[in-house]
Amino acid sequence: MSSIFKASRAGIAARRSALFPCKAPSNLLEYALNMGECKMSDAMPVTQVELFPQPQRNNTISDELGNLLDLLRSEFSNAHAVHFEFDGKLKLHVDVRNSEEIAATEAKLAMLCAGIFINIHHGATPHHPFFHRVTAEVIR
Repeated sequence: MSSIFKASRAGIAARRSALFPCKAPSNLLEYALNMGECKMSDAMPVTQVELFPQPQRNNTISDELGNLLDLLRSEFSNAHAVHFEFDGKLKLHVDVRNSEEIAATEAKLAMLCAGIFINIHHGATPHHPFFHRVTAEVIR
């Protein structure tokens, strides 16, 4: 071997000993364990893995809204449309055909579902000039 090769090899060995104060690791796992000052013999084998407990949900939001919508559609069966809208606040829209139904719809909404409907008001239905829309915010 040439003297240049021996000198470079000695320099690499000196740098390696500075990086790895113990013997050179044979694999990455052994190196990771040595960094934490653990030995392979200290590691405990995993024999059983337990699953995280699944949270029990009574009802999802979509289930609750679906049940509420079914109740409202049965209560306002003569309405043209009953649907929800969410734009920062959950709103219920009930579209009726006759102006006489507006007051009855507003009165029913005020008493339904333990008072979860607030700010009940009426106006025109977009793109349907012959319908009237009763709107209420849903709180819960």
